[in-house]
Amino acid sequence: MTSLDDQYYESLKRCELLSRADLDRYQQTLLTRLLAHAAQEVPYYKAVLTQDIIRNPETHWHTLPILTREKAQALREALYAETLPAAAGAIIEDQTSGSTGRPFKHRHNDLLKTASVGQTRRLHDWFKLDGTRSLAIITAFRQADSQYPEGDESAGWHSGAPAAPFFLLTVETYIHHQVEWLCRKKPAYLLTLPSNLHALAEHCLTHQITLSFDTILTTGEIVNGTTRELIQRAFGCRIADSYGAQEVGTIAIQCPHSGLYHCADESQMVEILDENDTPVQDGETGRVVVTSLYNYAMPLIRYDIGDYAQKAETPCTCGRMHLTLQTIHGRRRNMLTFEDGSRIWPNLYSVVMERYFSFTQFQFIQHSFTDLELRYVSTKNNQQIDINALRSFAKERLHPSVELRLTRVESLERSPSGKFEDYQSHV
Repeated sequence: MTSLDDQYYESLKRCELLSRADLDRYQQTLLTRLLAHAAQEVPYYKAVLTQDIIRNPETHWHTLPILTREKAQALREALYAETLPAAAGAIIEDQTSGSTGRPFKHRHNDLLKTASVGQTRRLHDWFKLDGTRSLAIITAFRQADSQYPEGDESAGWHSGAPAAPFFLLTVETYIHHQVEWLCRKKPAYLLTLPSNLHALAEHCLTHQITLSFDTILTTGEIVNGTTRELIQRAFGCRIADSYGAQEVGTIAIQCPHSGLYHCADESQMVEILDENDTPVQDGETGRVVVTSLYNYAMPLIRYDIGDYAQKAETPCTCGRMHLTLQTIHGRRRNMLTFEDGSRIWPNLYSVVMERYFSFTQFQFIQHSFTDLELRYVSTKNNQQIDINALRSFAKERLHPSVELRLTRVESLERSPSGKFEDYQSHV
């Protein structure tokens, strides 16, 4: 950890004690600074940021147009700052994984990285992770050193323990090989994608393999109820989840007291908006719109990242006053939409689906309002499926208009980032 990282983390700890009003003032100071910079140094914002917005954002904020991901991709170079304040640090060129089919090339700076490192450190401290113990990371590594059977090994995963060992393995490794590798390494903690974690848990339950972890950390995908249930059954441990986007950094982290998600108010201004760009009420679901307060290299202001989340209905029992989310639903493309206007984020538990057929993995693809395809990898060559019962189940649990069809496949591929989506809608 650099001294700047340490200084920033100390400020995060102080912010945990602030009232909501004081948090708002802290956030507005950072926002005012970012807006002044963007209006002076960023071609796009020179045109759209008025003096009213810069001087009084609380009153005029709604007049600033939402920046969609597609618009940001189209405007990319017009969003690049011509110069940066010295405190922002060096410019970092990056791009998203392209799980939407189109990678987003973008820039950020060292200060944004410091803020995200601080939020990760906060998560570790909230869950009381012991930095002297080992961590295994299974995610989208491409380098040869991360390949099975040995993977890679390094040290320093925990900010407070530079010698803390961690092991790396690519998520492309077969599940049974991942399990064997984990049995050999015996890490105290595991960090992986939720979909991969789901597959690990199912494999261990099916083959009666005992694996134990003190805590499992997840990131990169949505942790649904099915996965949480399986983790309890397979490993009997808690999940510490973080939510973010590569171009803006960490957005929220899970609270160990309640399971709710506290937004990173010290480095992000998060809005949950309805389809009319109006803030939703407590307990309601809306679009996640983020302003990254420390990205001076490429300011993304009122940036619609394409996700939906539900605001918490009541304050968290931990007493922290950060904006709190009840549930993160994920991308619009993971939401099923029907002709009558109804929408759902489905969550069909594997144990329920197993009543109808045998599989190792499944995925729903919505091609039209009524056409829903269920792709699956079967565990049996000639299994008999009660298709009528399965179709009735889909109508009951998803929507009465659904016409379900099944497609057996040899495998279901992950995106280049290693992510896997159980549900995709092309509507």
